[in-house]
Amino acid sequence: MTALPEARIIAAVPLAKGGGSRAVAVDEGGVCHVCKVETGSDVQTVEQSFTAEMAREIARRVLAGDERVVTAPGTLRILAAALLTDGVTR
Repeated sequence: MTALPEARIIAAVPLAKGGGSRAVAVDEGGVCHVCKVETGSDVQTVEQSFTAEMAREIARRVLAGDERVVTAPGTLRILAAALLTDGVTR
């Protein structure tokens, strides 16, 4: 399974509904990519990309109660992916 040519897969989990999986990859620049992979395919669709610093800023804003961030689509996915890549992106 290849996310991006220069990225390394850190974690892959099966989706709860609909089949397929979601993978977290980190490229050589330390950018994390959350990708969806359809069942029976090696092609990954990048859904979100972020840096460790971006994830830390999102976490700070969530803890501060910033409603724009708390309700933004993808916030939980970014924080979950950042947790799985802890130590890889430092």
